[in-house]
Amino acid sequence: MPHRFLQWLVLGLIAMSAGCASVSTTKTRFYALSSADAPAPEKARNDVSIGLGPLEFPQMLDRPQIVTRETSHRITRAEYHQWAGSLKREFLQTLADQLELILGTNRILIYPWNSRQRPDFQIRINISRFDGKLGGEVVLAARWQLFDERGKNELASGHSHIRVKVDGDGYADYVAALSRVVARFAAELGEYCQPSIAVRASKSPR
Repeated sequence: MPHRFLQWLVLGLIAMSAGCASVSTTKTRFYALSSADAPAPEKARNDVSIGLGPLEFPQMLDRPQIVTRETSHRITRAEYHQWAGSLKREFLQTLADQLELILGTNRILIYPWNSRQRPDFQIRINISRFDGKLGGEVVLAARWQLFDERGKNELASGHSHIRVKVDGDGYADYVAALSRVVARFAAELGEYCQPSIAVRASKSPR
């Protein structure tokens, strides 16, 4: 009887070890948004400063796991496919990189900025959707406002609703599509903000 018990004990330990080994082979992959597809600057660089933020961002998206949609009412969180950092912060930084090139300035300040700094303009953004379906499409829905340097007078505002097709079924393809969405959003912001910024730049000392 003791001998049979030892046999079962050894077999149980072997099974547990095999199970642990199989679990450990699943590696978590990390992703980040990219601004590699940013357009080349068309205008001469200027000294206009732009404050980007505050940014209102969906709480369900700002988590380590990449969130995708199965249906309009059902989402999936990928435990083994995660963001390398805060998605909210990644979104702001990628958008800032794009706007820097589009608007011809290297003075994009990300909220919160130093209280001693007062940007010439401020762009406030409210994101209601920034997700999509693997192998399908990703969607950005956002409202934005452009303010003067004191942040009180609204100069322009708008609503953006952008859809981009995902070129593949993997998470890398999904993240690449999200990056393209940010680039499209930056282009829209640049188009609406450029007239006000051009006026301000013309008044800046050379």
